Amino acid sequence: VDLYRLPRIEVGAMSFVHPVLQVGSNAFRQDGKITPPGCVSHSHEQGRLGWQLFHNVNLLLDLKNEKIAFCDSLDTLKKQGYPVDHFIQVPLLLERGLIEFEAQVSGNSFIRCVLDTGTTWNILNQAPTADTIESIEQNGWDLQNILKFSACIIGERNFAPIEFRQLPIRIPIQIDAILGMEFLMEYSVFIDFSERAIYFW
Repeated sequence: VDLYRLPRIEVGAMSFVHPVLQVGSNAFRQDGKITPPGCVSHSHEQGRLGWQLFHNVNLLLDLKNEKIAFCDSLDTLKKQGYPVDHFIQVPLLLERGLIEFEAQVSGNSFIRCVLDTGTTWNILNQAPTADTIESIEQNGWDLQNILKFSACIIGERNFAPIEFRQLPIRIPIQIDAILGMEFLMEYSVFIDFSERAIYFW
């Protein structure tokens, strides 16, 4: 793996000094895309910034209002007009190198969900079969493959209705579900790395 240390990365008024970046692979970019059958995928992204870059700050994702902000605390958010008294707080789980939390979907036992801005859909992990591996693009775009749930409990609040696509998530660790941009365009998130907490509203 090729790693490079840059002098700095600037995001708005925030500077990150001497960040370490990893060279991405074309195989990773292609494996992470599900294009409609018969279409050719074109990518214009220059790179990706993962959560490790932001672990020394706290991150607000208010994508519905087209805002990403660095914020020191809930008190500051409150001063900016956010209704922090209505936020739902759950533990932030980072020990596996992902931004994870627990949720209860449709009355089932609690599952670990990954929060991922790099994923378009909400995905429920489906055990791979010969058919799903060969036709993952077809399954991804098949409307019959979408599950609709009337319950998705995070903390004490129901964030539903919610839709998931059933797809195999092929990485070395077990992932139950991913909440992607479908979720993040509906609900805002404050990730408090300092307190190991994640807030939803």
